[in-house]
Amino acid sequence: AAQERAVHKVRRINKEDVFKFFVDQAELDLAKSFGENIRIRTDLNFGSNTMNGGARFANGNGPGAAASVLVEQAFATANLSKTAGAIRIGSGLTLTNNGIFASAGNIIGNSVTSKWINSINSTLNAGDAVMSTGVLNASALGNTVNYNGNVIQNIKNAFGNSYYNLKTDGSLAKSLNGNLTILGNLEITGASTLDVTAIDYNLDVQGNWTNNSTHSDAFQQRNGTVTFSGTEVLQTITNASGETFYNLTLDKSEGDLSLGGPASITNLLTLTDGTLITTSTNLLTINDNASATSGNSISFVDGPLKKIGDDAFVFPLGNVTYWARLEIGAPGNPTDAFT
Repeated sequence: AAQERAVHKVRRINKEDVFKFFVDQAELDLAKSFGENIRIRTDLNFGSNTMNGGARFANGNGPGAAASVLVEQAFATANLSKTAGAIRIGSGLTLTNNGIFASAGNIIGNSVTSKWINSINSTLNAGDAVMSTGVLNASALGNTVNYNGNVIQNIKNAFGNSYYNLKTDGSLAKSLNGNLTILGNLEITGASTLDVTAIDYNLDVQGNWTNNSTHSDAFQQRNGTVTFSGTEVLQTITNASGETFYNLTLDKSEGDLSLGGPASITNLLTLTDGTLITTSTNLLTINDNASATSGNSISFVDGPLKKIGDDAFVFPLGNVTYWARLEIGAPGNPTDAFT
């Protein structure tokens, strides 16, 4: 009976609002002024009901004035999950995620002034639409947004057109809605696909690229450009089955880009700054009718490079600090290959 009283509490905040919680070992901090932060420090599952944030969250400026809702998980094991239904953020409200938040339904902003912020090292596992109206800020250090629904999902153009870590999971297509900069890592996993769409949006990746999706064409590159521009000592492209890029640009002011699996270029390899490291196993192939810039003294391919086709070609090769191009004349057949 004592335990039941501990886990079933009703607190009246005013005549209209009743706050209930049924969670053992939870800490609920209510500030003296109504409308200040409610702090949640435990695993919570909100089930399938719609969560609304509206005028009931008021601040010192009076009823209906805009205030923020802060979701704080103080422990690494503290997760918030919502198995169905929507999360709705009212106009002028900000929800800040400091831990792991899993939402199977839509995260909805009531207006362009509604905001979701993923803070440092936080994770949002989104099973459906994310802030189709309103602002998503996902550029904080170490945070991850994971589009993991078993539905087609549009990837929100986050604030500043940037994510720190971006992940696709679940199944079906996850489609870009604009050019994006990935400040950390990009991962395509589950049975999902990442689609640049017919508009051919571009990606600038400053961390590692990992594609271990079980889908046979997980990165749908179309005619888009992927640029690697990070300043890390080493960035990697990993897809054991082989990754395909339409345009691939290397523009790293520091460090190298290394293949962790085979890769191929169907249109253009541009070498501006940085070294692209390959091996006989993790081989880079320039397909028939595709081309490459000749590189320069600070940007070249260090390792084997394969060219397929009947076009003359200059291999933009080098070794450590030496740039040493190799040229071939036009072969006789479009299936001829030289490594």
